[in-house]
Amino acid sequence: MFDKIKGNWETQNNHHIVRPPVDIYETDKEVVLCVEMPGVGKDTLNVEIQGSNLTINGIRKKDHIEEKYNAIYNERYTAVEYRREFQLNAEVDQHKITANYQNGVLKVTLVKSQEAQPQKIAIT
Repeated sequence: MFDKIKGNWETQNNHHIVRPPVDIYETDKEVVLCVEMPGVGKDTLNVEIQGSNLTINGIRKKDHIEEKYNAIYNERYTAVEYRREFQLNAEVDQHKITANYQNGVLKVTLVKSQEAQPQKIAIT
């Protein structure tokens, strides 16, 4: 039935790491990252900041098909880990970081520290 399908056959449980696409926006006060991670459950998402290093990861697990079916072709990995690491240029107020996950997109908002924000200097 599927004798014309070409590609790699995946018959073992395996794990694949993917660098998800990201959009980064910046204002004077904050940096916003929008990371595409479709199919990831909120319980597997992780956002960590240590110094100026920001790490984002999450795991998408393949749905289990009823055991009565025999797999004849598998291209999807059993688990896919989305992982990105960023080196931040600006100091971030670590107590004001927020993250929101909706429709497969993780939005991380990093508020710049007061020292990193532009300061208006009064001219006398």
